[in-house]
Amino acid sequence: MAYIENEAKLSGEKLTTLRFYFANYANEKKFDNDSLVKHPRQNTIMMSPTVNKDGADHIFYTDDAADGKRRIVLLDDNFNPRKAQEENQASPNTKNEASFLPGFFSFSNAPFYAPRSTTKNEGSSNP
Repeated sequence: MAYIENEAKLSGEKLTTLRFYFANYANEKKFDNDSLVKHPRQNTIMMSPTVNKDGADHIFYTDDAADGKRRIVLLDDNFNPRKAQEENQASPNTKNEASFLPGFFSFSNAPFYAPRSTTKNEGSSNP
């Protein structure tokens, strides 16, 4: 929670709710993109904070804005950037993945596009 709250604070936003998503892993050895399914047929839970914009709560991730400050990127219910924000993205091929470990082990403080997921799952999952 501290990480999520800090990401919101750095972007100047206030968290409004916390959503819980229940999901299942595929009953396959690999996903369609050839990445490994770590836990076939197992359940998982994801926690996603929201901020209130335009009268509705939206899930989000954060990234570095052009001015070097943090900004939020609002997501739709399928975890894709909302259509109104797509033209503001630095790369159309970015992928937002959940993790309990933000970039603590990164050696770069680079002021370039650096997405930070606020959806959390798979704490210390090992294949």
